[in-house]
Amino acid sequence: MQNSPPKPRPDFRSVPAGRMRHGPCDHLARHCHRDPFAAIVLSGGYCEAGDRGRVRVQAGDVVLHGPYESHLDRVDRGGAEQIVLPWNAQARHSHVGHIDDPDLLARIVERDPHEAVCYLEEQLRLVAASQGDWPDRLAHDLGNDPDLEIRAWAERAELRRESVARGFRRVYGVAPSAFRARARTLKALAMMVRGDGLADIAAACGFADQSHMSRSVRRLTGYSPRLFRGIARAARSEADARIGPPNGHDPSAETDGLSTHHRPYTVHNTKRPKGHQKILL
Repeated sequence: MQNSPPKPRPDFRSVPAGRMRHGPCDHLARHCHRDPFAAIVLSGGYCEAGDRGRVRVQAGDVVLHGPYESHLDRVDRGGAEQIVLPWNAQARHSHVGHIDDPDLLARIVERDPHEAVCYLEEQLRLVAASQGDWPDRLAHDLGNDPDLEIRAWAERAELRRESVARGFRRVYGVAPSAFRARARTLKALAMMVRGDGLADIAAACGFADQSHMSRSVRRLTGYSPRLFRGIARAARSEADARIGPPNGHDPSAETDGLSTHHRPYTVHNTKRPKGHQKILL
């Protein structure tokens, strides 16, 4: 009996936590990261188009990335410098924010990356991401409605479907249908971590059945849904043990407000990481 060829593993981009510099007009093609992280702009700026929309950022702005999300980046003519930090907190309505003193954060990172994460959680003010042109409105609608019919959307927007497909790919680096499929899978992953039943998740996210969802999850993460849920829960527990909840904060009572992270913090574990951590982007 001939063995079937091994299935390809997902390809994740890896960069070290800490400072990063991008040259003028650099273009980073769409890529996927496995672990959540925060990107804080120190100088310059760039435009990022990803699974949660498109944003243009400059010094002091912060972009939060969830696990297994993808994006592309187009750097401005003046280049850009940023800090990358691990990020385990939850951002409900927005993935963009701002801090008033990014230079102070940079100095804290050099002294203690663990303390820098705590400082970011305290100082970050989340802001609502804007929806500029029609590709951004389509990305928003695809992320919120797994059953959205692209042809019907194009007709309502008075656009040709072919123009929609080309224009969306030009901005986001992926076809609308692929963007929708990925949004559906990311939503399923989030529900798995919460502990929802797999059959219920498949139905809520618009999959044809549970087997369809399992294939999509394995294609994105490399794991079956059950194995992914176990790994994700273990990782979350480990992160919570390293950095405790803010003073007086009950995670079960967390609201959907944009100012969730603007509050004091408490470090329950004083053990510091050695050197720079590595994040898969």
